[in-house]
Amino acid sequence: SGPIDTVPLVNATRDLDWLKARCSQLILAKTLLAGHFNTIEVADQVNAMLDRFLAVGLRRRATTRK
Repeated sequence: SGPIDTVPLVNATRDLDWLKARCSQLILAKTLLAGHFNTIEVADQVNAMLDRFLAVGLRRRATTRK
């Protein structure tokens, strides 16, 4: 297994609940005060989430390969 990044639709809560029930390590994050163009409107939030995603995902992957 490896890290997964997704940008869900507004009505995708049911799918996220299904995924969380099957993946106990799932971490969800949402941007605040942004509309459709969140990568432009709140780029700092998106970049921070991606940095964290990569740091945690790569660290876990390195740990499981040892």
